[in-house]
Amino acid sequence: MADRKNMDLETAESAKKAEKRTKPRKKKKYGGVVFTVFMILYAAVIIGGACYGLNFLWDYMAAYEASRPENTVNAYMENLTADYVVDQCDAILDQVDLNLQSEETCREIMRGELKNGIRHAKKIKECTDTKLVYVLKSGNRVIGEFTVEANEPDQYGFTTWRVSGETFDMSYLVGEKKSVVAPDACTVTVNGITLDESYVIGEPIRYEPVAEYYDRYDFPVRLTYEAGPLLGDFEMVITDAEGEIRIFDENTDWEEFYLNCTDSELKEMEDFAEVFLQCYVDFTGSNKNTRNTTYQALIKHVVKDSDLATRLKSAIAGLQFGQSKGDEIVSITPHLQIRLDDKYLINLTYEVDTTGKEGVVRQTLNARILMVRTENGLKVESIDFY
Repeated sequence: MADRKNMDLETAESAKKAEKRTKPRKKKKYGGVVFTVFMILYAAVIIGGACYGLNFLWDYMAAYEASRPENTVNAYMENLTADYVVDQCDAILDQVDLNLQSEETCREIMRGELKNGIRHAKKIKECTDTKLVYVLKSGNRVIGEFTVEANEPDQYGFTTWRVSGETFDMSYLVGEKKSVVAPDACTVTVNGITLDESYVIGEPIRYEPVAEYYDRYDFPVRLTYEAGPLLGDFEMVITDAEGEIRIFDENTDWEEFYLNCTDSELKEMEDFAEVFLQCYVDFTGSNKNTRNTTYQALIKHVVKDSDLATRLKSAIAGLQFGQSKGDEIVSITPHLQIRLDDKYLINLTYEVDTTGKEGVVRQTLNARILMVRTENGLKVESIDFY
């Protein structure tokens, strides 16, 4: 039994020795580290070279793209906005009456002109190898132009381009000044804004039928208003004292603006003129037997101490040889009836039949009678014939 135990021990020892002989030897740790570092450096060089090559390629491609002028043009157009164009054109606002059209309204009008977008077209005749000129349009309107010029060749030998200049012009929107003639009793507005006296130009225009009275009386006139320019078209609106919109032209009858009497005043003037004229023709046709009576009937319708009263009194002496057997007014036709401050003027034509030795003779006369309102009613200040 002891022998068997010894044999087992020898067998185990022999197995350990055999295992030790067959186990591979470990390599030295130093050699593995060097190889790893070398491979890392190698990869870094390869990657660095690739990156440098790609970077060079990118720069080269960028330089090539920059050498194409259409790319510069396209980039410019992509960044061109309506607001930018409007800002560049704001100098035209100096030509606009901003009291009648606000700056914001003007800008809206300008932006509205660009609503169809902005396009460009090459101006062939002005282009060279180193300069390209483009016109800018919106719709059918030219709104400006820009120039693209070549730079010096770069490191790759390519010629790059730059936008060297731009101009914008929307002055075609600036309209003409407008003017209207309106009675001074009317109101003229533009865009809802009432024009004051600063918009009145020239001298007041007198109404021809009453032109002779302006030096003595404050009388209605017509005024010429001028407004603009504004952007786009505009309308000058005339409104009368009743708030009605009026339109005047060369065919306008202006009488309503200088015939300033009311209907009651017109009737009063006509009735009084008829009475006065009948007394007047009775007096001028009287003789020594009737002159005092007709004078008294006439003088009560005349302003006391006026030149007319003096002349009538002086005329009494010359009426003693009158031959008329009667004078009768047949008709009275008023032509002009106006109020002059506190006085009234009536121009009229009247027909009078005078009965004499040769029978009845009809005369047609034109008279201008100036009346004054007194506490006793209308009185005649003067009469003249024309």
